Amino acid sequence: VFGGTPRAALRQGEVGTMLQSSGIADFVTVTQLIDFVGGRYRNPLPTSEVLATAGLKDLARRRVEKLSGGEQQRVRFALTLVGQPRLLILDEPTNEMDVASRQDFWATVRAAAVERGRTVLFTTHQMAEVDTAADRVVVIGKGKKLADETPNALRLRGGAPTVQFRWKGTPPTNFLRHLTGVTSFQPGRDVQMLQTTGTDLTLGELVRFVPEAIDLKVVDATLDSAYLSVIGELDAIAS
Repeated sequence: VFGGTPRAALRQGEVGTMLQSSGIADFVTVTQLIDFVGGRYRNPLPTSEVLATAGLKDLARRRVEKLSGGEQQRVRFALTLVGQPRLLILDEPTNEMDVASRQDFWATVRAAAVERGRTVLFTTHQMAEVDTAADRVVVIGKGKKLADETPNALRLRGGAPTVQFRWKGTPPTNFLRHLTGVTSFQPGRDVQMLQTTGTDLTLGELVRFVPEAIDLKVVDATLDSAYLSVIGELDAIAS
């Protein structure tokens, strides 16, 4: 880590860690806790800066045990920042946060770490977070590294894009399988899906020859489907 052993990097304050469910002191205020932890480092950030960066200014005088689960996660993130590490390791960092809090948290991470040249390594089961926050994705299964690539590259492993639409009028379903690029047609009660190897050609022919198809859109494979595909490959090898 940074040219030395992990132990040396930790001792030098180069690594900050945020565990998913680590213990956190009660009966002290947020400010007191950050002051105390900062005092363990050689060159800590000022507590006022940590509070502002982590979005905790309004909670500075509140006792830790009075915070919600999501607010306590922000405090854990603040404690990760206070030593000015170059590498931040975050374990399921948005656990117990609602959707709005998650969005705010990742905006904070980008401003506090990524935009300042720090590296962030995080673990999560929330693939939407991976899609929006990660530059690089490593998939681990049964102790093995199954993928190591960008989110876009990983998404391609989830299958071909689909063209989705609704019907207006009597559907000419038999014609759909003969459209250019179509590999499968999945009829639904409301939304119809065509899996295709050439979305532009398929869309063009739908517009020209199938006026009954309306509300057309192209949907790429998701990271969820890509993850399942990667894990499925491992299961297939094992069997």
